Amino acid sequence: MTIHLITFASLLHKNASVEKSHESMLIELEKHFTVRIIDHTEAHTLSPGDFKLVFIATGGVEKMVVQNFESLPRPTVILADGM
Repeated sequence: MTIHLITFASLLHKNASVEKSHESMLIELEKHFTVRIIDHTEAHTLSPGDFKLVFIATGGVEKMVVQNFESLPRPTVILADGM
């Protein structure tokens, strides 16, 4: 099964930086699933049948999430790991 992480990250962080800073969580997920990290701006490219989680990857993205809330998949499942 593939999990698509619709990622919200501060513009200050590069995608590689997000992956590195969440490496331990991603390793655990990858033991059981194929994980695809998708920027929230690309969420519309996913199919309705894809399993999606909204991933809060960094702090300071509250406004960004609220602005994009209507376009998020339903039901909306949010994943955060304390980073």
